[in-house]
Amino acid sequence: MTQLAIVICILGFIAALIGDLWIIVCAFNKNILWGLGVLFIQPIIIAFVILYFNDVKKPLFIWVLGLFLFLCGMLIATGSTPSRQNGWENQPAYEFKDYE
Repeated sequence: MTQLAIVICILGFIAALIGDLWIIVCAFNKNILWGLGVLFIQPIIIAFVILYFNDVKKPLFIWVLGLFLFLCGMLIATGSTPSRQNGWENQPAYEFKDYE
């Protein structure tokens, strides 16, 4: 199960990276200042996406899909740790012994 989670995380990361790079390319196509702003000052990407939503629908969808896949892969990976598979979650981390 962890191999599946790793594959999903990698695919999500690649999709998010492609979507982000595509948004940066769209910003450079609009104006060099938009491109530099989106590339170096990340909060500007929000303003760019809002202002030019019709131009960045596809890359934004790919970015969101990649983020979703990455987060799903992380949830799968954390849900399939050996501690949960072997029933160790009910074991105390340390037992105090009474020495008398």
